[in-house]
Amino acid sequence: MAITKINSLSITYPLAFSAGTVSLPSITTSGDTNTGVFFPAADTMAFAEGGTEVMRISSSGNVLIGTTANNLGKLNVDGNIYLFGQASGAGTSTLKYNHTVTGLVTFDTSSRLVKENIENSPYGLNEILQLQSRKYFRIDDQQNEIGLVADEVVNILPELVSIGAKKSITRNEEDVELIPVGVNYDKLTSVLVKAIQEQQAIIEQLKTRLTALESK
Repeated sequence: MAITKINSLSITYPLAFSAGTVSLPSITTSGDTNTGVFFPAADTMAFAEGGTEVMRISSSGNVLIGTTANNLGKLNVDGNIYLFGQASGAGTSTLKYNHTVTGLVTFDTSSRLVKENIENSPYGLNEILQLQSRKYFRIDDQQNEIGLVADEVVNILPELVSIGAKKSITRNEEDVELIPVGVNYDKLTSVLVKAIQEQQAIIEQLKTRLTALESK
């Protein structure tokens, strides 16, 4: 029966609600009873939409969107992320995303403090000459691009290629085969530096030979 008039209302705090479920949240509206807030565990708040959990705040204060299992950091998202209206700027660091294992987003540093066993790279001009610059159509972004193909690079510069489950690309959970999934173009700069140095050494040798020939 609907209440049409309340002359006085006394509320005792705190308000207490039942835990509710994902299909019948404890805090909802009368016209949409499978959308609202429920409490799946102690110190945990979750949000349901159409009877499906879409977000929760865990007992550790972490926000989980599209997932209930990946409670690893303050923000955990399983699904695509779109950003709009960002301000431009040069920034100071490059963000890195570990999409093959942990899903962790970090900033990239080249500090000696995070490196050990430092030695000269074995890669240079020889490897650069083996790479194939490709033009192709990306079926995920529906656009033409130029770049490298990870499947080709992995046999030449394996340290520059990330390996992950095929399902990270196909989104098919049955695709567990490990495949080359990405090329680290940033680190390719180091190989290009070595290649230029080697090429310059060849140029200097040729200049010396040419000078010797011209002096005869």
